[in-house]
Amino acid sequence: MDSIMSKNEKELLEIRKEIQEFEKSQSSIKEKGYSFKEQINAGFRHLDEICGTLDKQDKESSRLSARLSSLPKSAETAELTSQLQSLRSNIKQSKKTFTPETGGSLTNLLWPFSESFAHFLPQMTYISGVQGLVQILTNRYQQGQLYKLTAMGKATIMDVTGENMISDPGWTPNAFFLLPFLAFVQAFEVYNGVTFLVYAFNHEGIVEWQVIACGVGNFYTTCSTYYAKLSNRKEKEKEK
Repeated sequence: MDSIMSKNEKELLEIRKEIQEFEKSQSSIKEKGYSFKEQINAGFRHLDEICGTLDKQDKESSRLSARLSSLPKSAETAELTSQLQSLRSNIKQSKKTFTPETGGSLTNLLWPFSESFAHFLPQMTYISGVQGLVQILTNRYQQGQLYKLTAMGKATIMDVTGENMISDPGWTPNAFFLLPFLAFVQAFEVYNGVTFLVYAFNHEGIVEWQVIACGVGNFYTTCSTYYAKLSNRKEKEKEK
């Protein structure tokens, strides 16, 4: 009996030690996460300063170019023009390199680093990827519809969003092909709304406003979309 108790006590001591080590590891990872988040925020601040400076340099180079063009042509003005063109080329290359194409995710920028942020980050990444795919397919579908209307003379160049929209878009999905993707995104938004609200109500203490805002926003967007579709369908049926 004593041997059994001693084994249990040893097991409890080992478990206690492992839990303590686990707590230390978790706190260390949390501190590293906060430090990394601060570095990201500092990086975005520096990036904003860089982009602002590049915009000012671009405007200043345009102003200098206009001043040079107003002077009589000479060897000196040709040399300065060449230097200025080289600088403007470097500025454009720097803007392409340092300016982010999307500006970053608005949710990730506004959402402070916390337990809820770490919990929902993969889910927000998935929905962003799915929405990007659906937007590409929707864009191809709209290009095809606009091309058909323009070819039949039912639309003009002023009805489209750009000159490239009039040219033959090639393969475009039809409405039935696009419907499952749209339905999946709507279902994903409902799932997001449910999980955000459940998380907000199940966790005691202060919950970031982004959690509730995302939940309510996704529910409102989904419900309003389907309500508008049903209302339009009923109006069309009444007209018939």
